[in-house]
Amino acid sequence: GVQTWRHPKSELEQYPTPPDIAAHMLLAADAEDGLEDALVADLGCGGGVLGIGAALLGAAHVLAVDLDPAALEVAAENVEEF
Repeated sequence: GVQTWRHPKSELEQYPTPPDIAAHMLLAADAEDGLEDALVADLGCGGGVLGIGAALLGAAHVLAVDLDPAALEVAAENVEEF
């Protein structure tokens, strides 16, 4: 599964998106406008669960952004697994 950051920073209000909520968000976005060939920005990406999900649903390009370099490292590790 998708890993989250190892040491959440309360000052950045970091918390992982639970898998069931991520799935609901992605399926709702896909049903509304379709993610196939879409350009997606995952802002405050954390471990990248939404960006990875969008890519798996056919997004043409996903940009993952986070202020925390540690979160971006985890997101990059997750992307390698998918």
